[in-house]
Amino acid sequence: MSTNVHEPPEVSMTSLVKGIVEDSQELIKQQLTLFKAEMTEDMRKTREAMSSVVFGAATAYVGAILVGVALACLINWWVLANRAPQVSSDLLSAASISWVGFAVVGLVLTAIGVGLTFVGFQKFNTFNPLPDESVKALQENLEWTAKPK
Repeated sequence: MSTNVHEPPEVSMTSLVKGIVEDSQELIKQQLTLFKAEMTEDMRKTREAMSSVVFGAATAYVGAILVGVALACLINWWVLANRAPQVSSDLLSAASISWVGFAVVGLVLTAIGVGLTFVGFQKFNTFNPLPDESVKALQENLEWTAKPK
C-alpha cells in the first residue's frame, strides 16, 4: 500500500485572479448573446404585432372613407327623392343602390380594420418588447466585475 499523498500544485494568486476575470468575461459574453437573441425575438414579435396594427388601421381608414362616400350618396339620393319630384324612378333607384353599396363595403372594411387593429394591440400585450431580465442580469454582473466584494 502506498502512502504517497499527492498534493495539488500551488496555485498562484495571479492565476486565480486571471481565472476569475476570464470566467466573468465569459459570463458577460454569454449574457450579451442571450440579450441579442432576446432582442431578435422581441423585434420579430413587435414586427408581427405592428404589421397587424398598421394593416388594420389602413383598412379601417379606407372603410371610413367609403362610409363617407356612402353618406354623400345618401344625401344625394335624399335630395333627389324629396326635392325634385320630376326625377325619374330609374335615377332614384340607381342613386339608392350606389349609397347602399358604398355603405356595405365601407362598413365591412371598417369592421375588418378595427378587428385587425385590435388583434395587433392584443399581440403587444402578450410580450414585453424590452429585455428586462437580460439587462438586469447584465447590470448585476457588470457591477460585480467593476466592484467585487
